[in-house]
Amino acid sequence: MLCAIVLLSLATLALGLSPSALEISVKAAASTVASVDDIVIGVVVYNPTDKDIRVIARNNILDTSSTRSFTVKALDDELVFFMGVRALYDLSASDVYMTIPAGGYVAVNHTNVGALYLFEFYGTGTYTFEPIALFQGGPDTLLEVVDVPPFKVEITHDVKRRNPYPRYAGCSDASKNQVLLESFNSFRAIAQEVYSEFQSSPPEQMLTYFSGGGTITEYLSIDSILDYMAYYDYAILPWVIYFIS
Repeated sequence: MLCAIVLLSLATLALGLSPSALEISVKAAASTVASVDDIVIGVVVYNPTDKDIRVIARNNILDTSSTRSFTVKALDDELVFFMGVRALYDLSASDVYMTIPAGGYVAVNHTNVGALYLFEFYGTGTYTFEPIALFQGGPDTLLEVVDVPPFKVEITHDVKRRNPYPRYAGCSDASKNQVLLESFNSFRAIAQEVYSEFQSSPPEQMLTYFSGGGTITEYLSIDSILDYMAYYDYAILPWVIYFIS
């Protein structure tokens, strides 16, 4: 009996230190907005235990940078293309983590969502946001998924694409900036070549090549993505940074 009590106590302690013990609330400031600029999403992560809980705060709902914190879907569950940065982090680095204090909470607001997703392609209407609540406490701990309900936001008028990186002004290190510029020009040339071939080839052939087959909607989506990659700076920039970093 004593052994069973000890094991139960250890299990309870382990649960208390686990991200799965966190209580998470994710809500849009308004369920209906006129413009993508008006989308504001608030996140509150509460720790109800008597122990601090350390969690990764990158590539999830605690990350307010240009990485993906939500999976966004249009009608018929079609994924809305993400225009932000795909980032890989060193999980041994302490600055990628955040500590939720015992009995306390952390709150963040996402205010740049409208620029990070390609709402323009799908137009006005209601979109479903699925919070990405993947957490772990360190490089040697298991990745845990905390269940957070999805929510909807209706955009009634302005869905024009935005520049996700309006403050980007190059790198202060001259040699690194040169590498960035050369990589940018190289990627741009490749993207334009691919886009040109895509448009000059039969849709069925391109759908098979890029996605193994699909609908005309998928074809138009691929066409739009390649168009942005080929001719819009802010669409290709994250890929340049990702590949040279």
